[in-house]
Amino acid sequence: MIKYLSCLLLLLSLSSFGVIAQEELANQYETSLDASIVSLEYDRAKAFQSNGIAGQVSFTSVQFFKGDLTLALDNKDKLFDSEIFARKGFVGFKGQYVNIGFSLADGNIINTLQNGRIKNTQLKMHGKYLLIDSENIKASIPTADVDFSNAKIFCTKHPSHPELSTDSLIIGCLTQATLNSRTKDQPVSVAISLHDSATRDKANNFNLNTEINAITVSDTSIIVDAKKLSLDILNTGMLTGAGLKVECKKDPDYVKFDIKNLAEVCLNDMLINGKTVSYNDTAANKRYDIALNSASVQNELLRANLSSLTIRSVADFTTLHDTTFACTKLKESDLFSPIDILSGCLHSSSIHVTNISTNPKEEVTNVEKIIEYDIVKAMKPSVSRTTLKKKKDGTKAVKNIDVTVNGGKYALTSNIDWAMFEFDFEMYGTATIENSNNKSEIVVFVEKTKLPLGITSKNLLFYFLNKYMVGEGIRIDKDGKKIYIDITSMMEVKDE
Repeated sequence: MIKYLSCLLLLLSLSSFGVIAQEELANQYETSLDASIVSLEYDRAKAFQSNGIAGQVSFTSVQFFKGDLTLALDNKDKLFDSEIFARKGFVGFKGQYVNIGFSLADGNIINTLQNGRIKNTQLKMHGKYLLIDSENIKASIPTADVDFSNAKIFCTKHPSHPELSTDSLIIGCLTQATLNSRTKDQPVSVAISLHDSATRDKANNFNLNTEINAITVSDTSIIVDAKKLSLDILNTGMLTGAGLKVECKKDPDYVKFDIKNLAEVCLNDMLINGKTVSYNDTAANKRYDIALNSASVQNELLRANLSSLTIRSVADFTTLHDTTFACTKLKESDLFSPIDILSGCLHSSSIHVTNISTNPKEEVTNVEKIIEYDIVKAMKPSVSRTTLKKKKDGTKAVKNIDVTVNGGKYALTSNIDWAMFEFDFEMYGTATIENSNNKSEIVVFVEKTKLPLGITSKNLLFYFLNKYMVGEGIRIDKDGKKIYIDITSMMEVKDE
């Protein structure tokens, strides 16, 4: 998410490339520039291979106003189409009737631009606003590639910065701006790729493709309304979503392109509403499907309300229905680090799941040979082997699960529908994260249990846990009364 937010801001700031270094122009309110760009191609690397030529630009018209000065160029006959020249701290345009250049101050975003493309774009820059209406704008800097189409960007100029300059554009767009579709029937299409700045290693990419209905920036918030999105995370999994609306709070005085500051404020004060989110974990060969009602991070608490969460493997699935939870989320923790989130939840949290349904890999067929029948027979003598054998998989066997955690100590209560019975269950103990031998695990220690008919045997509990829970990533120490859940893979993703 930190990287995603940075790209949205980069999107707005890169639009200033269309006017190239207007810092040298005036600082007056009446100064304005209107341009209709047919195409612009820019590749900085080519400038070092072809006598400084980095690309070309073609436009139909340009109008520039400053005080008593009016400049109007009609280029329908392409007489003013030009080549773009670039070197460190400088960019220029040269054509049959054009020869003009601009010096670029240190820190100007154009100095970091590696390549870019603008197609069929209308640009209006005035003392009080900026408007960009574009079929396509594409740009690359050392850490990111951005490509967006069918976009209309409107920024109100900050009253203290009315000049035509890159800084003025960024400040205005970070204070009051909207991005929406230039056509009614199509959303804005955005593709973003983030990578290692030195190697541009595709193996370490975050690749985002999304269709956006609108982005709204105000003094106090940034709101993103996404029709759908897909995010390839470090080539380890694919996150997809539909109908998502994200609102991030921002500092009203935020007028500097400081991604770290913006992300820190946003990721500690945000609201999410949506429809569906799925994550396909290709490394673990699992998929997580979420029907999302809402989620938020506020006042150092992470909250979520889910209609359902389904965890799918090759041969089975488990669904948590009507789930709500609230976990501690400290400001210094990373919202997209599973370890940080788990640590917060194990410190203090409350979780409710209305019921859990499963579709196990194997169906019980030899009831006569398993201990469950003996237990059921003792508790309900009238049950027959045939009746128990017909018990179907996929039922909502665990209901009304409530978990509270305070300082690493947990209390779990639930209602279980097992075999021919429905009964209450309670479990108490501690839960911690332990790191040893290059492995990270959640260690759940069972101190006390309550089963039906006054049964308090932890051995009986661990019998069922050993039978139904043990598998890849989960192991049981029945003698030590501990459950170990391997989370090493989460650590590996974070380290990337």
